[in-house]
Amino acid sequence: MRASVRLGLLLVLVGVLTVLGVGTAFAAIDDVYLASVNTAGGQGNQTSYDSDVSSDGRFVVFVSAAGNLVADDTNMFSDVFLRDRWKGTTVRLMGTGGVQPNGSAAAPSISDDGRYVAFESSASNLVAGDTNSVSDIFLSDTVTGAVLRVSTGVGGAAANGACSRPRISGDGKFVGYYSTASNLVASDSNGFSDVFLYNLALATTTRVSALANGTQANNLSDYCSLSYDGRYVSFSTKATNFGQLDLNNDYDLWRWDRTDGSLTPISLTPAGSLSNASCDYSEMSADGRYVSFRSYASDVVVGDTNGVADVFVRDMVIGSTQRVSMSTSGLQGNGDSNTDTAISGDGRYVAFYSTASTLVDADTNAAPDLFIRDRVANTTVRASVSATGAQANGSSSSQRLAASGRFLAFNSVATNLVAVDTNGFSDVFVKQLGTEPSLLTLTPSAMTPAYDASVTLAGSLKANSADGNAIPGATVVLQKFAGSAWADVASAVSGADGAVLFTVKPGVKTTYRLSYAGTPKAYDTITSAPVLIAPHPKVGTPVAPKSVKKSRYFSVYGSLKPKHSKGTKPVRIYKFKKVGTKWVSKGYVKAKAYNYKGYTRYKVRMRLTSKGSWRLQAYAIPDSKHSDSWSAKYDSVKVK
Repeated sequence: MRASVRLGLLLVLVGVLTVLGVGTAFAAIDDVYLASVNTAGGQGNQTSYDSDVSSDGRFVVFVSAAGNLVADDTNMFSDVFLRDRWKGTTVRLMGTGGVQPNGSAAAPSISDDGRYVAFESSASNLVAGDTNSVSDIFLSDTVTGAVLRVSTGVGGAAANGACSRPRISGDGKFVGYYSTASNLVASDSNGFSDVFLYNLALATTTRVSALANGTQANNLSDYCSLSYDGRYVSFSTKATNFGQLDLNNDYDLWRWDRTDGSLTPISLTPAGSLSNASCDYSEMSADGRYVSFRSYASDVVVGDTNGVADVFVRDMVIGSTQRVSMSTSGLQGNGDSNTDTAISGDGRYVAFYSTASTLVDADTNAAPDLFIRDRVANTTVRASVSATGAQANGSSSSQRLAASGRFLAFNSVATNLVAVDTNGFSDVFVKQLGTEPSLLTLTPSAMTPAYDASVTLAGSLKANSADGNAIPGATVVLQKFAGSAWADVASAVSGADGAVLFTVKPGVKTTYRLSYAGTPKAYDTITSAPVLIAPHPKVGTPVAPKSVKKSRYFSVYGSLKPKHSKGTKPVRIYKFKKVGTKWVSKGYVKAKAYNYKGYTRYKVRMRLTSKGSWRLQAYAIPDSKHSDSWSAKYDSVKVK
């Protein structure tokens, strides 16, 4: 899933949704991409921040004050933009009917497939009837262009207070946010900001920051995170009446369960009490089992003696907490690991911001950096470095980790993360930390086609992961085996459904396969299983005399395409005699091949040893180049 964010910055990872400890470590790539650019590749002329990324790293959504990322951007407000990294296009999210927003936007959150984007905006013209004069939460369908205001109350009433920091579930069906409004649900009279969940299918809003029996929070609640299916919502609150002794007078973390409205504490000590200092900025794994968070508490784990903020992960099943803002060798950070946390969908990887210089070797840039902790391998690496490993020459923050765990989106004022960064403003970057397994299949329309018939080879390129998302815009190459090596035949770009189609007309047996070279690089290089296409030859009907004398030799001949080896006996002439009302096989004779221009003629001298009606039919036997085939018709012979 994606990490919550207070300042706008971007980091992205991609990984497979697996149970922690089962998923395999990704192969490092370390490419860094500048995402806050226009379609022509031009850098933004103002600051860019607040980003999120789809699971496959293709779509990056971000906020920018730049006016040159799209044409006709004249509103002088910060807007939300969507970058398609595979197509190299940048578009601005607009209001209904394509209207330019008349207010600023913030905090975009994108669904795992990149289709839906939830965001906060003060604009009043994104949907009709927006007259409440406060910031609202909107949902944009980037495929249809439809825009929906989701921060509405009973009967669709507009919120009477500001709504902030939306988070969309990975499946795009739920949106969480916090608001000071009192009319989003009935009986909201506590006078504090609460966390709410909007169900897109039912068009209903539910208050999350309350007990199942309806008891309201006695203090403010904010900043939430959602599991993939929206079942679980984690949030921070200063409320002290959720059923756990709360003496820290600061933020605590709770997880809400949509199925029964129950609340479970997250920020607990090993003894089971709430921690002794603030815990916030939570982020959940896809299934809601693992929750990463930031805390100043010293009693969340044993041995926390550094006196600064750290990042932790709570296992909600086992009930244990692990500190992740540590070096690979186990050193504590000597500076705050602060603000947002991010965790991969399988809970294995955690991305975090830190001012510490002790988490990796040779951290001498004196600037906040971004780090990735592998909870299986117990390793920590610095992510905010260039593709060559150079330290950032400026601060980086606001990381978002793709659900797959293989892309990190973030913003940075550094100018040396990519080859050309000369705009002098904060930019949004995507760091590719590894590739995702891919699955490439090849299905022919026929395995043994008729002579000279075309065969359609249908390919399918998908992510070999739990979601099995199609991989569009990828170059797939058709290859055939040519004696001792594979040779390229043709190439095609996969469609929106990951499909490619090729048409071939093999004259002889040919083995084909598809090859994907990992472009775009989000996925592993792969080839499909080979497929052997064995075409039938075309056997002409045998030609014989209409009548012959018993036991007298006569000639039979016919055509055979394509050419067969001269002198071989590729054709059998089967003999059928009429006995009563049935035709009974009487064996066959072999015909010899004689080559002519463009075809082979088969010919044989044969005899029939009994009087009556006979039929002759030709059969080409299978060989190393062809499948078998019967002549379409037979020839009749009368024996006297």
